[in-house]
Amino acid sequence: MQEYANKQDDDNILKYMDRILKTTPQNADDWEKKAFVYKNMRELKKAVSCLEKAIELSPNNSGYYEKTGNLLSDLIQYEAALGYYNKSAEISPECGAYWNNLALCYDNLNDYNHAKKYYEKSIKLDPTIRTVWYNLGELYLNNNEIAKAKECYAELIKRDTENEFLLKVALFYKKINAYKEATKYLQKLVDLEPDNDEAWFHLAHSYDQQRAYDLAIESYKNCVNLNPRNYSSWNNLGLMYALKEDFKEAIKCYKKSILINPKSDITWENLQLAYYGVEKFDKAELCRKRVEQLKNEDDELHENKTRSNDESKQYYI
Repeated sequence: MQEYANKQDDDNILKYMDRILKTTPQNADDWEKKAFVYKNMRELKKAVSCLEKAIELSPNNSGYYEKTGNLLSDLIQYEAALGYYNKSAEISPECGAYWNNLALCYDNLNDYNHAKKYYEKSIKLDPTIRTVWYNLGELYLNNNEIAKAKECYAELIKRDTENEFLLKVALFYKKINAYKEATKYLQKLVDLEPDNDEAWFHLAHSYDQQRAYDLAIESYKNCVNLNPRNYSSWNNLGLMYALKEDFKEAIKCYKKSILINPKSDITWENLQLAYYGVEKFDKAELCRKRVEQLKNEDDELHENKTRSNDESKQYYI
């Protein structure tokens, strides 16, 4: 209902902008406002057309070029976006954010050298922009330059006074298997945001990787309490119990995961192993058959074949 109301609002605003532009068709700012309405309606190509009209009327407005580049990037048209980002930086070369946008566009095109060059230029102009440190850190990480990536993240942490990047920092350390460092930032995040189920999930996984299974269990419990429909959390909680050889609790968790996502062959396989743990071999065999069926269906899906009519068969466990 709210979405419908918003659509009506956008339609009314669009009609209003059309009336305005009939009387002031040479006003570039009004074309930009109309572009914003189209962007809000997710009609990005129409938004681009409005901004192109604004650029035609005011060709030295760097902001118009930047916004057009952003829209084209949203449309995954990075080659086209490059020209607009270049122009925005050419008009306002002192603006670090514009060079970051240009760098990110090259980054999306997998052009490492140009991306690095313009991220560094952006930082030189304005080292306070935290996003640029993050982007450059990710560029180095993806190029397996871990030491340089760490330097960028260290700079990011120093500047992240509002703790907006705690999760991203923690995920970086998880990616390089530095789980103690990841745990430090994730613990800080859940202390600040105790209802952040994603943070609890990653904290639990970090504990898991350090074999701190009791702490992982408590963290996964927080996950499922906050988001009981997260089948991955239930599966992982079950796995923690299984690692502690508490197979009865593991089975309960796997069953809850399967109720949410019955097509996860991984959870069915985990459940199979848990049944072996309590010596319920008949139920383990039913799970094994379900795993085999799901894997066969997955193969058929990738080969664009018709799924088996047996797909809806229920397995009581």
